[in-house]
Amino acid sequence: MSDAEQPVCNCPEPYACYTEGYAAGKDKAYFEMLASLEGGPPHAEGCACRPCQVKTACIGALLNMMASRSPALFNQVEAWVLD
Repeated sequence: MSDAEQPVCNCPEPYACYTEGYAAGKDKAYFEMLASLEGGPPHAEGCACRPCQVKTACIGALLNMMASRSPALFNQVEAWVLD
């Protein structure tokens, strides 16, 4: 039997390995997001990985919401961002 004829895995159902890998990948992504938002180990300055992008977007949305509710807080956030 050549390499091309050998099955990729021994799973009884087709795509079972894909399903397991997909689920494991989702769990890992969820863990990464929570770790990033809860202040896990920082990534390098200017990191553009997905968890860092989502964390930046969440913080930006939170600051925007807080600033829109209080003009004084808006001025503080604006000064902080511009510095």
